[in-house]
Amino acid sequence: MIEKINISLWEFFVYFLTGLLVSILVTLHYFLYNGFLNIQDTIILKIPAVLLLLIFPTLVILIGLILEPIVNYYGRIISIIEKKLESFSPNKDLKNWGAQIDQTFREFVKKDVPAELSDNIQIYNWCKDFIKQKNINTNFMVFLSMFGFYRNVEFIMLLNAISIFFLYSNCIAKYVFILISILLIFIFRRRSLIFYNHMSLTVYQNYIIARENSNNN
Repeated sequence: MIEKINISLWEFFVYFLTGLLVSILVTLHYFLYNGFLNIQDTIILKIPAVLLLLIFPTLVILIGLILEPIVNYYGRIISIIEKKLESFSPNKDLKNWGAQIDQTFREFVKKDVPAELSDNIQIYNWCKDFIKQKNINTNFMVFLSMFGFYRNVEFIMLLNAISIFFLYSNCIAKYVFILISILLIFIFRRRSLIFYNHMSLTVYQNYIIARENSNNN
């Protein structure tokens, strides 16, 4: 029961912080574009504080939930691009590490998969679903949440760079902040891949431990 609560808290953490970051950046761009002198005329300041405390957290989580499927689609596109440009990818080492993890455990786990399904099923998903259904150990959800969070921030930084490019007039500061956003995209992309590999490794390890325990019993 406690473990299930921890999982929901990790998911809440990702959605809330993702929505909060989007809200902060949107607000910042709004005032930078329209000028801070008009801050007193902002509608949000006219909303009662108690009502705002009720609305804001819900809105922030909703933003995170809406952004999630968009980021998933973005992640697939980036993975395809990285696969096409594998030789030039700055994350080639992490991709190779992930492939090595999958290859190391694949043949071992494949023995447990029914023969008629072995060629049509993803071994990682088989292990993950087995662990979740048996409620053996879901500590991989921590890595899944961190992977999701960093990938969300990566996407947000991309939107931030595009917003800066189109919203503001040409100046040195504009291009400096665009470069900073692009640098953060690469940093957060790398962080997301690190946590993805840790997640995969943890899933496989938990599956093997559960399998060995069942054999011993």
